[in-house]
Amino acid sequence: VLLKKEKLNIVDFIISCICGLYIGASSEPFIITLVLLIPLVSLRSNFFKKNQTVFLFWVSILTAFIIAFIGSGHSSRSDLLPHISIISAFGKSFYYTLKILSWHFPIHIIPLLLFSVPFLYLGYTNKQVENQIKLFPLYLKGVLLIILLTYLNTLPIVYLMGDYGPSRAWTPISFYSCIIISFLFYKSGQQLKIKNISAMRLFETTAAIALFFLLTTGFYQIKIASEYAKAYDEKIQFDQLPKSGWIHSA
Repeated sequence: VLLKKEKLNIVDFIISCICGLYIGASSEPFIITLVLLIPLVSLRSNFFKKNQTVFLFWVSILTAFIIAFIGSGHSSRSDLLPHISIISAFGKSFYYTLKILSWHFPIHIIPLLLFSVPFLYLGYTNKQVENQIKLFPLYLKGVLLIILLTYLNTLPIVYLMGDYGPSRAWTPISFYSCIIISFLFYKSGQQLKIKNISAMRLFETTAAIALFFLLTTGFYQIKIASEYAKAYDEKIQFDQLPKSGWIHSA
């Protein structure tokens, strides 16, 4: 909501700065992608000039990222990891991008498609007859954008770790894919030409399948996570720890 405002009062200013600083100190691959994409989008739409809130938000993100990057924690982590040149990181990132897309993406394609079904229905209920578009070029752009974002997410991981990192580092890839596929489904729904009754039956059936899939998968994953946590605790010997307070990772 704040990003839509062209002028901010003092409260909006503080909230925008805090949000930007909080986001900027989070996932490094996600932040690097965000810091690069916001100016690119702005250059095309002249967004920075029209909306100073976005510029303030971007500066806050960049500031928090720089502070975290030059901190002692980053240096300590870097000492424990292999060092590669930026040129080598660019080359390795191409390989790891293909590896992630050929393994990580197919595993998550079914839940991604099921999650996007409501956007197909949303597009169908908001379709514009006069706004007919060709879907294939749109799909092609979506696929290329997923590949690009996957590469941008992989590059900093490879440079920092010398590898494509743990699977949790790929979470932004699922996030990007979810947004892009949902958008493609929305546009497809706008072009869908079937009767309302048939459409409702299709969407209701798909929604039921999606709900069943999410419930069964969710309970199954909870069981796996519980078994892993129990085995991990049994493997590690540690003394009784005091309360961690606000340290969530503890």
